[in-house]
Amino acid sequence: MADGADAGLEVLELMNGSRAMMRHHLFHSAKAGLLWRSGRNSEACKSYREALALARNGIEKDFLLQRIEALEAGGVQ
Repeated sequence: MADGADAGLEVLELMNGSRAMMRHHLFHSAKAGLLWRSGRNSEACKSYREALALARNGIEKDFLLQRIEALEAGGVQ
């Protein structure tokens, strides 16, 4: 984050081709957080939904649902 959200997205993009990363909810959640910080809310919501589909932990699912709902309502708290 020292170089900003867009720099973080560039790093994640390098990992985007990894099948292992694409199957991990934390990859999509991290991407969503960076997209949100870059003001790309609709893309962030899509990534949070991808994370939600892969998450197994109920607490993590609740967090992801809260983020999706907040983005759909116009922002994140």
